[in-house]
Formats: sequence, C-alpha cells, structure tokens
Amino acid sequence: MTLLVESAVTGALLVAVVLLAVAVLKGRSAALRHWVLIVGLAAAALMPVFDNLTPAWGFGVPLRVPAEAITTGVVLAPGLGADAGAASDAFPPAGPAAARVGLAQAIAGWLAPLVPLWGVVVVALLARLAAGLMRLAWLARTARAVPGGPWAGTLSELTRRHAVRRPVRVLATAHPSILATWGWRRPVILLPDAAAEWPPERVRVVLAHELAHIDRGDWVANLLAEALRAIHWYNPLFWMAARRLREEAERACDDRVLELGVAGPDYAAALLDVARELGTRPRPWVPAVAMVHTSSLERRVKAMLNDRMNRSRVNRTARATSAAALVAAAVGVAGLVSAQNLATVSGGLFDAMNGVLPNATVVLTNTATQAKFEIRSDNVGRYEFPGVPPGTYVLQASLPGFATLLVEGLVIQGGRATRDMVMKVGSLEETITVLGESPSSTLPQPSTARARRSVPPCPGSTGGIPVGGNIRPPIKVRDVRPVYPESLRAAGIEGLVVLNAIIGTDGFIREATPVVEAHPLLAQAAVDAVRQWEFDETLLNCVPVEVSMRVVVNFWASRRVVRLGLELEGGQRPVLTLRHGQTGTIRTPELGGYALRAVVQPGDSDVLVLITNEAGGPVRRLALKAGAPPVPSGTNPPFQIAVLDVTRQ
Repeated sequence: MTLLVESAVTGALLVAVVLLAVAVLKGRSAALRHWVLIVGLAAAALMPVFDNLTPAWGFGVPLRVPAEAITTGVVLAPGLGADAGAASDAFPPAGPAAARVGLAQAIAGWLAPLVPLWGVVVVALLARLAAGLMRLAWLARTARAVPGGPWAGTLSELTRRHAVRRPVRVLATAHPSILATWGWRRPVILLPDAAAEWPPERVRVVLAHELAHIDRGDWVANLLAEALRAIHWYNPLFWMAARRLREEAERACDDRVLELGVAGPDYAAALLDVARELGTRPRPWVPAVAMVHTSSLERRVKAMLNDRMNRSRVNRTARATSAAALVAAAVGVAGLVSAQNLATVSGGLFDAMNGVLPNATVVLTNTATQAKFEIRSDNVGRYEFPGVPPGTYVLQASLPGFATLLVEGLVIQGGRATRDMVMKVGSLEETITVLGESPSSTLPQPSTARARRSVPPCPGSTGGIPVGGNIRPPIKVRDVRPVYPESLRAAGIEGLVVLNAIIGTDGFIREATPVVEAHPLLAQAAVDAVRQWEFDETLLNCVPVEVSMRVVVNFWASRRVVRLGLELEGGQRPVLTLRHGQTGTIRTPELGGYALRAVVQPGDSDVLVLITNEAGGPVRRLALKAGAPPVPSGTNPPFQIAVLDVTRQ
C-alpha cells in the first residue's frame, strides 16, 4: 500500500513537471514536445524503481508506533571461581515510543478503504483497453487489402522516403469511420472502404501521415499512455498528459507530411475533407493512432498554415539532453517523496537513578537487511541516528557494567522516532567445578576472605545534569566451596546445579534458588555454600544496589581432560592437552606466544576455549564442539583450532 501511494505521488509530481516543460517548449517543434512527453511518461511508469533506489530527505507527519523492549544481561564482574561467562536477565517492556511516519504512510492509512474501488476501476479500464485491442485484431482479420492504383505505388514510394523497414499492410474495413494505424512489428493502416475512391492527392497525404506514425513508434507510446491513465485514473494530470501526447503526435506527423513538399493549404484542405467524410458517422473506440480528432483539428489546421512554425525533428543531442533532464527530475522527485519515510531515531540513556549514561554504544540494526548503524552516546547520554530508511529495527544499547538493552520490533517509517531508555545494572555469573576424585572433596572446605573496600567519592554532574553509570562491581570477600555429598561421590553420580541468586545491598546473599532440575542432595550442597558467600556492596552512583547472579556448579566424579588440535602456518599440527580450567601455551616464531584455556561445558561435548596473546590484546572466546572440524582462531596471525576429544581421568 505504501509503495502504491509513493508511486502515485511521485508519478503525479513528475507528470506535472513534464506538462510544465511542454508548456515552456511551446515555441519548439511538436516532435520535441512529443519526445519529452514519452520520456516523462516512461519515467512515471518506472517511479516505483526510482522510489526504491533513490536516497531521500524531508519531513514527516506525526503518528505513534509501539515497540517492545527486552533486556539481556552482561557480565558485571568475574567471580573468584574457575570460570566466568555470560548471563541473561529479563526486563519489563518499555512504554510506547513517540515516532513520526512519513507522508506516504499517512496517505496510505487515509486511503486504505478506497483501494478496492481503485482496483475495480483499474481492472475495468484495462479490460476496455484489452477489448479495444481485440476489436482491432478482428477488424484486421475481416478487412481486405486495398486495391492497387494510387495506393500501392504511393505506399512503396513513401515507405522508402520515411525509411520504414517493417512490412506495412493497408487494409480496407467495412466500418465507414475507421482511419487509424496500429501494430509494432507488422503495422496495419486501416481505411474505410470508400478510401478506394479517394483522389491521389488525398491518398498521398493520408499515407504520408500514417507512415510517419509508424516510423515514430507512436502506437506504442499511446499504449503506454493509455495504461498509465488506467492505473492513475483518479489523477487528471495523467489524462491531460495522454491527450497532449496524442495531439503532439498528430502535429509532429503533420510536420513530416509538410516536409515532403505538400503545401500547407492543400494539406489542410485534404484533412478537412477526410474529417467531414469520417465525422458524420459514429466511431468505435479502439487503441489506435487516429488521423482525425475533431477536438484538436482547428489547432492542427492553424499550425499547418503558420509558415513560422518550428517543424524540425529531434536530433540525438536533443533526445539525450531532454532524457537526462527528465531522469534527473524523476530522481529528484523520488528523493523528495522518499524523504518523507526517512527517520531520525534519537533518545537518551539513563540508569536506574536517573543519571545520564555517556559513552554507551548504541547500535540500530535492520532486521531484514542486517544493515547496522553504530554510535556512542554523548556526554549527556543522548544518541541520534539521522537518515534511517524505513523498516523494522532492533535498537541495542550496551555499557560496561550494565545489562545490554534491546528494543526489538521497532518499526521506523519516517520522521522522528524518540526512545529514552533506562539501563539496569548487569548480572554476575560464576561457574564452579567440584571434583569427587578423593574423599576430601566431601569434607567442608576452608573459606577464603578479604577486606571490604571503602566507598569511593561520588561523581559530579555535567552542566547541572547528574552523570550516572558509575558502577563499582562487587568483589567476593568470603568464598565457601560446595561439598560433594559422600554417598553420591562414592556411587559416581554427577550433576549440574544452576542457581539464581540475589546479592543484597549489604553484600550478603539474600536468595539462592535452583532453576534447573538437579539431584536434591547436589542442589542443597550448592545452595548451602552459596548462601555463605559475602561480597562488598555493589554501588551505583555511590548508592548500594542489589545485583542478580547466576551460579553454575558442576559436580564431577572425575576430572575432564581436553585435547586441542592446532593447525599452524607451515603445516605444523601440534596437540595441546589441558585439564578443565587449565591454561596452556603455544609459542612459534610466526605466532609468538598464545595462552589457551579450556573450560568444559555440561555434557562434555562442548568446550569454551579462551585465547589470549601473551603480548596483550583482547581475549578470543570460541565455543567448540568435540570432534567438529577446525575453525579459525580469530587471532592475528590466525591459526586453526579444534577439540579432538574430551576424556575423564
């Protein structure tokens, strides 16, 4: 629906430009004005293509669109356990976003109830056009060839004069008011039966006029105009353009007849004689180029008798220049209207205490094309994406220490979409592996402790605006390891326990709840240990806040050993054997030194490999499956890495 409205608006604007150009070219030849009309109507037919490919600019009409927000968690700070990973957390949907949609969308909404009526009329007009073509075909089948005499000889001569290379048939039909030309590959000139008795002078001007139509391709141009008029039947500009196209085609062909040396008064007299003979009888409508239209006859006669009239043909330079100008106009019109659909997406980022969040990464992703726009919020937490094309987007905001915020299903259709977002403090995750290799794992383990930190100085403000985002992540000050139940260890029973915990504002574990079904004794052992943990306060802008935590406890009766297969440059294929959680190194002249750490995931088939360059640089995290083909390391220089197998010891 939107594309239909855009095409209607841009097509109407372009046709208006074309009609204005034709009016400006009043002193030029009819052939040039006809060419401008043809190119303009062809460009109007292609406006949907221009609308999709042309960059845009402009303003919008205010409406409101809804959007849903989902927050996913990020690691706030690593725990004291062996492993750390990513966490997730739910966030309630945000309120409706104020947005603006473009002119085309607004018009589409207003006119939607009228679409069925538009379709009915279009089908009726196109059916009328098809019926006219069928009538022409029937007239041609039932017509007979015009007898020899002046017709055959004059046709042969004028065909050469007009350089018409296609075979032309001149047929006489029983209908007394038909005088028209139609067809492209095998054009046909239809005449009334009485034309066999016309004098040679009239035969000559009639054939010269109709052959000029064939040489110029006017029938195809008229069909294009009729089809566009059927589609845009509600727009008087298309009716005006189609009528003007016919008139300019007739005058251009009149100029071609006068080029042959026919005197203006003689040609005008012959045209009036034909009009008198045909005009007294009813004429059926057919999509053909008719020689006589009573509505434009007077203007044509005046032009024939005007010796100062410009009758020149259109040369290649004029064709190319006018076509380029009209294409540029089409692109400009498409850009102007398409601009109504471009949006500016903006807003502000705040923490839970209403402090602004500067330097946050904000990414806008088109869900259909995956095109991404990325910026950072300014010093007062504002972000702005100008010139966003229409579509459905995902808006993502991320800042270290905060949960990644996602606004999914954000429909952008033009104008300005505003979204202020509140980011929540991220969550912790800690993974612990309890090995049952010896009876000592079933005994209470000594706790580790450290001193709490003091409260840091509070942040200031920027221009009176409180600056937020000042997070002091918690540090574990007391750690207690889970105890492997002796009965389960002796029986070789393993298990995985996943807990959702909440660290209170005082740093103590306020809640620890199993979220994955596990053996009751293993779950209780994990809960008993985690509830004894203690942290110093998590501070947001110097104020203690609660923070969620996900704890994963692996109870393993035996240790896991991972064999990593590496493929280095030069064909080297070393194998690195690591225990779960252990770090090993590889060192070559080409790669330098890399540290690799293997973390076995539950089920023993998936392994998280952390790769760090000993000289510094980011940590590469690869999720690999045992027995899978090698994958690139993502380092520079790169190498291939695979998990050969995971065994128990």
